[in-house]
Amino acid sequence: MAGNARQYHTQQTHFLRLPFTFATASGVSLKVGTLPAGARVLRQTTFVETAFNAGTTNTINVGYSANGTDVLNAGAGGAIATLVTAVPAAAGPIAADTDVFVQYNQTGGAATAGAGTVVIEYVPNI
Repeated sequence: MAGNARQYHTQQTHFLRLPFTFATASGVSLKVGTLPAGARVLRQTTFVETAFNAGTTNTINVGYSANGTDVLNAGAGGAIATLVTAVPAAAGPIAADTDVFVQYNQTGGAATAGAGTVVIEYVPNI
């Protein structure tokens, strides 16, 4: 899954995808995958399939570093939703192979539920 940058031999939209839950991503950055050098990010979509239920806040960040917010900054994870960032500010072209991370952050009482999937759509420079 996460490892070397993916680049197919034909011209097509590529993607990285990673499911996460309140238990696997609470305050921890999970590596979604690696974008190849020259790639341009088309869209970031985070599907909140089960609402995250921490006592006060439930936010989701997606970025190019372990605590990054380059792609999605404090997306609302407290309700079932689709969080879309069409052409994020850091869309590229990506200078070098670059890792992408997702992180769920909570405050207040600890979450006992919450699940989502992050999808990064991109086109490589082929």
